[in-house]
Amino acid sequence: MCGICGYTGPETSGLLDQMMEAIRHRGPDSGGSFVDRGIHLGNRRLRILDLDGGDQPISNEDGTITLVYNGEIYNHRELRSKLEARGHRFDTDTDTEIIVHLYEEYGASCAEHLNGMFAFALWDAPRRRLLIVRDPVGIKPLVYSWKNGVLVFASEAKSVLQHPAVSADLDPDALHQLLNVRFVPGPATLFRGISQLPPGCLLLLENGELHQHRYHRWDFPGDTKTTMEDAADGFLHCLERAVERQMVADVPLGIFLSGGLDSSSILTAATASQGSEGLRTFSLGFNEPTDELADARLMASHVGSEHYETTLSAQPLELFPRIVYHAECPKVNAAQGYYLSRFARQHVTVALSGLGGDELFYGYQIYRCLWPGRLLTGSPLAGFFSAGSGVADGVATAFDRLAGPRGDNPRRVFELLASGDDPLRYYVTLRNGWDLRLGAANGIYTESWLKQISLTTREAFAPYFDRPDLPLAEQVQWAEFRAKMVDDFLANEDRMSMANSLEVRVPLLDLEMVNYAFSLPYCLKHRAGGLKPIMKRAMAPLLPPAIMNKKKWGFTFDSYEQFRKDLQLLCHRELDRSFIESQGIFRHSFIDEILQSRPSPRMRWHYFVLWMILGLKFWQEIFLEGRSWQEIEERIRR
Repeated sequence: MCGICGYTGPETSGLLDQMMEAIRHRGPDSGGSFVDRGIHLGNRRLRILDLDGGDQPISNEDGTITLVYNGEIYNHRELRSKLEARGHRFDTDTDTEIIVHLYEEYGASCAEHLNGMFAFALWDAPRRRLLIVRDPVGIKPLVYSWKNGVLVFASEAKSVLQHPAVSADLDPDALHQLLNVRFVPGPATLFRGISQLPPGCLLLLENGELHQHRYHRWDFPGDTKTTMEDAADGFLHCLERAVERQMVADVPLGIFLSGGLDSSSILTAATASQGSEGLRTFSLGFNEPTDELADARLMASHVGSEHYETTLSAQPLELFPRIVYHAECPKVNAAQGYYLSRFARQHVTVALSGLGGDELFYGYQIYRCLWPGRLLTGSPLAGFFSAGSGVADGVATAFDRLAGPRGDNPRRVFELLASGDDPLRYYVTLRNGWDLRLGAANGIYTESWLKQISLTTREAFAPYFDRPDLPLAEQVQWAEFRAKMVDDFLANEDRMSMANSLEVRVPLLDLEMVNYAFSLPYCLKHRAGGLKPIMKRAMAPLLPPAIMNKKKWGFTFDSYEQFRKDLQLLCHRELDRSFIESQGIFRHSFIDEILQSRPSPRMRWHYFVLWMILGLKFWQEIFLEGRSWQEIEERIRR
């Protein structure tokens, strides 16, 4: 696991070192650089395999192909055997060197042979070709800027921002999406002019021209002949193979354990693979009613793992500035990952995570709202409350005027009714998008800022709803897999773990597992009366009944609890009228109404927005004004 960076064009003294230093936390063990005819590549390495060898950049036998790489290739041993049989010679035992020789064999299509999480940059000197690739799922990040013929790229934007050709500017549309759905859908980032390379895509820079290509596409074959028993057996087979592949490391390895179905399934497969002796599990409690420590403790005891747990003594907002710095975005659901990674890093260098099960096997509560279809589909009320009628829009607006923030929940009911037969609008409303209703943003933004927003949440998500032939729930799953999972959950997992120099692997997103999940018929994956039926059928004989029957709760803080603890007080201090008016983005009346209202669980959405507005202030101070997160944390502790 590493961090990579690079740029094209004339050499600037010390620039590559600055870019590498900005991502030192991703790879504290070593660093290396490469320069050739206007190509500048850098790497920071966290040693996982072949600890004494394999430092980067790494080249082929004659030095004509050079690579910097971030990630893990889980099928590298099989690939190595095939390449050796074809005459390739290896100098290290790392997975990194595999990519160089694959490129020699297959050229730009080399990534199609990889099962893993990765982002890499490869320089082909004879062809004067720079190839930059991101894994099909989007587990590892890659951001870049392309301006006036200069390409700057890195694992994180803070490295790209070191280049003098790249300025730090806030993207109004990206901020608008963040405030609606709590993450920025790719390819955008919060920085104007810095883009994400989409999963399964590559950049090819050749003859001064930059082209983006998609090298991997997912399919939905949906084998209708598969039975539930066959599907469950197949899931268990894929899980055991994925976990076995991903437990290979030359450093201590552990498992994140919440006590939920996903992490408990991974722990069970790990135990089957290597037994429980020396197997370490890690759990985090929030000191809130939603703590799952007891469930995790039960599961650890069930398999006999060496279990470690911790409960937060500090409030998450105390470390929020550093969270914003590492996430490069005021994310409200990233702090828990930072705390858990920091705790686990005291004992291990690699951890397995349960991320991905909900996305592949229908585990979120929103899917309960999609069975057997939307509430009004086929009823006379569907036409009456359609988006075109405007009736539900008007009722929702009335709730705003009469009830203010407390009218949020009933207003959303009418927004769902207003979606009629529009899957995209229905989904965005379920994911708490609030800009679908006419004029909703007027009460939040200043008039001048509102004019700078050109992209609605509906427009931002429209590209993800490109399979109208699929059932509604499968359309939603397809959007969640490519948007929220990648740009919210996987982004959090990567940034918060690497902030603590911890590698996190996700066996449920192993390439074999993803392909298998997409091959299963929809009728088995999405059934009335329960979530993740295939996983539950597979794991029921192996897990304690209490784990199988536990109520699902996301691994997150409760914004209502945080508002009562210290969010309200901190926002009173940091978001005063003078700052808000000088910032020029939000109406102070919107913020003040939330702060002055009596705390209520029904206002959770408003507390999340308030949390993000606070984080935006920290983001602007860090990235636009050049203040350190240490300075800001010291200020808010006073």
